[in-house]
Parts: sequence; C-alpha cells; structure tokens
Amino acid sequence: MAKVIVNGSVSEQAQAGEPITVTFKRPDGTTENLTTTTKTDKSFTLEKVYGTSGVYTFTVIANKTSDYDVATFGPINFTITLATRTVTATVQVVPA
Repeated sequence: MAKVIVNGSVSEQAQAGEPITVTFKRPDGTTENLTTTTKTDKSFTLEKVYGTSGVYTFTVIANKTSDYDVATFGPINFTITLATRTVTATVQVVPA
C-alpha cells in the first residue's frame, strides 16, 4: 500500500473553507473524486491510500464561487510501486 498526500494552496483571494476537489485517475482508467476544503492560510491537504501499483494521474480543482471562476492544476502523473516481499519456509522430515 502507498499513501498519496496532495498539498497545495489557492491564491490569496481564497477564503477558509472553500471546496477543493482532487480527481485521481487509477491505472485501470477509473476515476475517483475526493474533496477537502481550504484552511485559514489558504492551503489544503488530502491523503489517500492506494494498494495497486501503476501510473496514476491527479488534477486539483478549486471550485467556482460567486466571486471567482474555477481554477485547475494538473493533470500530474505519478507512479506507485508497491514493495516486494518474500516468503521463506523450511521443511523438516522426521522418521515416524
């Protein structure tokens, strides 16, 4: 498994609590929209855990408000490579 953390900020006009949508496109082509909101310093953070290796894409969208048009960042590609593991075993044969 791999934890993906998206950190960002919105321009100075942003207010705390503005909705941010992060769209993840998985290696199989399906998408997932996750939402968060801006903090008082206009930053945002979003975390997601994925268990499949491959190339993902994310796009960040600051939703349209009554004062500002929609703003987007991305798409940005990134690769998740899951750690490999090994299994060891021993066999003991004992006369019956």
